[in-house]
Amino acid sequence: RACELARGAFGYAMDKGHLCGSLQSAALSFAAHGGYRYVSAAAHTAALCNFTGLGRRDVAAAQWASWELRPAHYVAVDHAERWIVIVVRGSFSIADAFTDLRG
Repeated sequence: RACELARGAFGYAMDKGHLCGSLQSAALSFAAHGGYRYVSAAAHTAALCNFTGLGRRDVAAAQWASWELRPAHYVAVDHAERWIVIVVRGSFSIADAFTDLRG
């Protein structure tokens, strides 16, 4: 379950299967050119809920855009597991790579 919640931090891309199999390299190229910045925060949150089974009201906060030293993340409550979930997304953009280098 924890891995599923962590993967949910990729929002729209994960829910639509863009990070699986042969689509992975295309999605990473798309992300490198900023393609996912045009996906709304509401669409990312809806995708997170669809992918993980969390309810929209269970997502307390989410920041889908990332900037240098400010990675994308979300905070939610998983009632079934009785967890408070804090997830920081891994590298998915050029800004994320700069954060990794400076970390």
